[in-house]
Amino acid sequence: MRVDVTEQIRIYDEVLNDLQDYFLLADLQTVQDFKNRHAIGDDMLTPMVTTELGDRIVEEGALLPLPGIANHPYTVIFNRSGKPVLEAAQNRIVHRQAGYLLDVTSERIFLFTIPYLRHWDSGLPHLKDHRPSFALPNGMYGVEVLAGYALIDGDEETVIEFVIGPADGGFHADFNYRYELE
Repeated sequence: MRVDVTEQIRIYDEVLNDLQDYFLLADLQTVQDFKNRHAIGDDMLTPMVTTELGDRIVEEGALLPLPGIANHPYTVIFNRSGKPVLEAAQNRIVHRQAGYLLDVTSERIFLFTIPYLRHWDSGLPHLKDHRPSFALPNGMYGVEVLAGYALIDGDEETVIEFVIGPADGGFHADFNYRYELE
């Protein structure tokens, strides 16, 4: 996995979704705090899909879900520069949605997959060591998600970009929106 780093932008390549059609973005401590507040066990997935807690965790900014993620490698961009990388002329944006909230309480966000929600407590050490992450000061952020294709080293690559900035109000994204890229 290649990692390009600046203070404002971090790029990972060859990011996989663990054979599930989802990526999840969160500060792990914020998710843990939500889990503790609602007395959720090690299996966080079941209550997330069978109760209103699934909607609540997203609306409160503790978890940002991206459904519809096909099983192939992605380039993932974390961007707080204010200018999306995918807006460059040679790139093609297929999906764009603002209105997500992300509550950062431990100065780092992670991109992870559904299996970690099934075994939250036991999976955390592996998640922290093996999944893409990005450092951010603590606070509430607004997130715009862009998904599409970018020319990288002469090849067209599937890209998901998280444009992170100050929160500009409450949650107003469609969290069932599917980020399908063929």
